Amino acid sequence: DLFIGYSYQKINLIEQKSWKKTEIIYDDVYNLAQRSGIVMVRILASWFKATLLKDKGLYTEAYDLIISTTSAIKRSGMINQILTLVTLILTINIVSKIEEKQIEIPGLIYKVFYLGHKYHLEEYYKYIEDERLLDEDYLRELQESFNISDEELQSDSDMEESVEEQSEQPAEPQE
Repeated sequence: DLFIGYSYQKINLIEQKSWKKTEIIYDDVYNLAQRSGIVMVRILASWFKATLLKDKGLYTEAYDLIISTTSAIKRSGMINQILTLVTLILTINIVSKIEEKQIEIPGLIYKVFYLGHKYHLEEYYKYIEDERLLDEDYLRELQESFNISDEELQSDSDMEESVEEQSEQPAEPQE
């Protein structure tokens, strides 16, 4: 159902028709998953809804939802690098449209590059809509304009990697 909703979303984007059917599909899937306790489907429905809000030009709402979705992914304890990567890319695509949130871009790009390299998922870079963000010189200028040091970017990545490694280790048996 989510992919059917996404198909309607892309058709509506091109033909400038109503988003109602797409919204109903995403909301129905979300509500059913929530009632059924299916966490991953609920997270995916939220992710798709954030793409819809972005396509509708509701960037602040899309940002709030994708941040909530990111938190839900972390709270769920599920380790899914592809979902993490596409969520980061969607966040970049949303943040690039909100001037006051653009300070987050260098850190997000660094995480995408890091995950893409670590898990050999480089083909996902083509989904970053603002191609300037893939230019190292532009990214360096952006980073400098926000006074973000390489050490801060590395520190953020190291902290996330540490949390990721801890969650990948099996739990200690309790006696």
